[in-house]
Amino acid sequence: MTAQALVRGSGERDAETGAGHQLERRQKEGLLPEVAQVVGLASTSAPPTATAVPAAITAVSGCGRMPGTVPGSRPGRGRIGQVAGSFAEEWRPGGEMRLGDDPATARLFAAPLARLVDLVADIEVGGQEPGAVEPPLPNPEWTRWDHDEPGVWPRIPYLDGHDESRVPEFVVEAGERLRDRLSGIYLPRVLGHADWESQNIRWHGDTLWAVHDWDSLAWLPEAAIAGAAAGAFASHAEPTLAPIASSAAFLEAYQAARRPFTAEEIEVAWAASLWLALHNARAEALRGSKPIALNAVASQALDRLRLAGA
Repeated sequence: MTAQALVRGSGERDAETGAGHQLERRQKEGLLPEVAQVVGLASTSAPPTATAVPAAITAVSGCGRMPGTVPGSRPGRGRIGQVAGSFAEEWRPGGEMRLGDDPATARLFAAPLARLVDLVADIEVGGQEPGAVEPPLPNPEWTRWDHDEPGVWPRIPYLDGHDESRVPEFVVEAGERLRDRLSGIYLPRVLGHADWESQNIRWHGDTLWAVHDWDSLAWLPEAAIAGAAAGAFASHAEPTLAPIASSAAFLEAYQAARRPFTAEEIEVAWAASLWLALHNARAEALRGSKPIALNAVASQALDRLRLAGA
């Protein structure tokens, strides 16, 4: 979750037909009044130490770069994770983390994520049209419930060699039930940030200032993007799981800002909220870490499984 997404070469798509062009068109048409700034695109290349994010995402109220990269705007073309397309960068130091797991904080975190998904909704992913980009697959391991490997969990190299018998049975059982629930969904996928946590977001008061950690871009059903964030938004020093009432407030605010979910999508959102916490709980058990996610899962898993229809 901490590695930076690096620019790798000059890219494969023309900036005039890429994601940035689509964003620029939408802004000219007056469809993006909430966008704080759009960095112009050109065919220049960025230094290999710079972090890149898709131009269509950069514009969401100033999505930022990780500390230590070259300051200033440096537009260009490149590969972001595994997404080929246009990108733009902006150095955005400052801002503060918002800490809290209450419903009011949940609602504050939900609206910008909904705007982000709406902003990139018309970018074609995996198609043949001009400007289409390749999907950023595989998804981050903490949202990779659709893996095709044996067992409940995807293979995660940094957890190899640990004793799986240390993982409590209730964590494994919950994982099995969620895998069964999520394996049968056939919902359209969207681009979204899969690590929407307090530690990755900076604010000026109630105004979003910067979003970091863009190597966590995912291509998942929209309800899964929203659900994962509804469970994890309060994480900062250590991964945690928000209270159920706060996750519910997050999902309500997300839908109010974006669109109502179907009954199936509501269940998928709750399933995703728990899966990410199970990933963290398993890691805590394997490493013998302080059981923050483990304790939260122990107290909430049955309720979230019920809400997920799992």
